Amino acid sequence: MPLRWGIAGCSDITSRRVAPAIRDHPLTELVTFYSTDEERGRRFAEEFGAQRAHTDLDAFVSDQAIDAVYVAGPVDRHLPETLAAAGAGKHVICEKPMALDADEGARMVAGCREAGVQFAVAYYRRFLPQMQRIKRWVEEAAIGQVVLVRVAMTAWIDLQPTDTKYWRTLKARSGGGPLMDLGSHYLDLLCYFLGRPIAVSAMTDTLARTWDVEDSASLLVRFSEPTGSGGSCHAVVTSNWNVRPDRQYDDIEIHGTDGSIVAGPLATGRLLLKTATREEQVVLTPPDNVHMPLVDDMTSQLLAGRPPTYPGEEGLLATQIMSGAFESSRTGQTVHIAPDG
Repeated sequence: MPLRWGIAGCSDITSRRVAPAIRDHPLTELVTFYSTDEERGRRFAEEFGAQRAHTDLDAFVSDQAIDAVYVAGPVDRHLPETLAAAGAGKHVICEKPMALDADEGARMVAGCREAGVQFAVAYYRRFLPQMQRIKRWVEEAAIGQVVLVRVAMTAWIDLQPTDTKYWRTLKARSGGGPLMDLGSHYLDLLCYFLGRPIAVSAMTDTLARTWDVEDSASLLVRFSEPTGSGGSCHAVVTSNWNVRPDRQYDDIEIHGTDGSIVAGPLATGRLLLKTATREEQVVLTPPDNVHMPLVDDMTSQLLAGRPPTYPGEEGLLATQIMSGAFESSRTGQTVHIAPDG
């Protein structure tokens, strides 16, 4: 019997990646959508072959024909929709970033745990072959003790009030700008590679826009005991929405006592491992739909009676860093991240 899914939110990410992944997976069935816009929900149902669409959240999560919910709307809807789905006994994947702040994220993790349902955050990059190769090299101590990571992410975003994605510039709806949007993926990868974050210092500013979210974020994060290397590690992370398209960055550098790993642009799958005695260059191309491995993991694990490979507690780590970064920027102080968030 396939795993039966409903999708909450008829968003851009839903149409480009989430709905096609669930529709095309051999062990899933896309049953229904939830949208407050009746016509939009009906249109998505018709396009992706779902049986129906709901405009009422309670009716959607109570639909007996679904086993799991993918929460795909704006960030301010993630908490209520995740808790509603969990309360109705549905397993949940929540789109990134998981919540407006770490307190909300912790409530989501706790709510799913108390309801006895499985919960994951849509940090699909952990499943990409490029990232899994980096993880393996770090675990093997291929570059010795990891001491420094540099991450740079840039984009040119100039959203106007008439744009459907303008909500991303409204802090009450998005939680933040490029740090939440772009940065969350990379912070999650750093947790995947390096382990638990323990402290963050940051500056987040709106330098070139008039929004109430930042367009520039610069972070210094300390990680404790990176896997396979011992000791602690520093990560320097920059995320910007104000860099012109002709000069874009999408790169990760991991430096150790014996060598370095360089990845980027990440969309190309290119990797370089270089030490004094070894140089290895590989291209590990991502799948056509990068959400497919995420959907596959949740589906196969649930059908086998197991939790997802990376449960919600893992996804919460990036949100803890981001909440700490905004607090650090506001106070001018380093923020320490407790093990329990």
